[in-house]
Amino acid sequence: AHEASGLLLMPFATVNTGAPVRLFYQLHPAADERGRCFLCMGFSMEGHNWGPTLKFLNSQGYTCVTFDNRGCGRSEQPRQRYTTRMLARDAMELMCREIAWTPSETHLLGISMGGMYGLEMMAGLAEGVFEDLVPAGSTFLSAALLVTQSVGWRRPWSGMPPFAYVRVAASSNAPGVSAKAKMYRSMEQAFSREWLRASSGEKHPKTGEMLTNGQAMVRR
Repeated sequence: AHEASGLLLMPFATVNTGAPVRLFYQLHPAADERGRCFLCMGFSMEGHNWGPTLKFLNSQGYTCVTFDNRGCGRSEQPRQRYTTRMLARDAMELMCREIAWTPSETHLLGISMGGMYGLEMMAGLAEGVFEDLVPAGSTFLSAALLVTQSVGWRRPWSGMPPFAYVRVAASSNAPGVSAKAKMYRSMEQAFSREWLRASSGEKHPKTGEMLTNGQAMVRR
């Protein structure tokens, strides 16, 4: 309803009748649609961080929706306690009421915290929490929840990050560490040093020198 000539006219929607919030979202139509994907980003990350994934999904014929979670990016930032249940309601109302998609025609993707409230979305469908939005018993076509968990911090020592992560996070925030060094240290949490130092096959646009995988990622 908000698309004309491939452009999104009104990329904001007020959702969540219980705790209203204005969310920024974007519809990314595929040239020849074969499916639909609803993408839920993690803590303090904006929807545009799905960039590489979005580009691939579009190329495969999947129309996608990305959005900024409440509290970050261009969405409103109400001063209150946020819960995964609240974020799940935000997402479901955005998808079902604003965009008029149904779970039964949609693939769900969530990363980190997005995966946590993605679990709440699926549990809510199974438990009838969203019967005001979709018929009881509705399910997503599929769900891919990445780098996530269901526990969080509520149980002592359950869901705690590994010590290596804590060590890298602490060293990255030490005084005097450059922005580039912080980026490299953050990447070491997800990629091996061998891979980061290996050739990416890409060249620096000015010097023509070959870039390592780590250098190529930093440039993006």
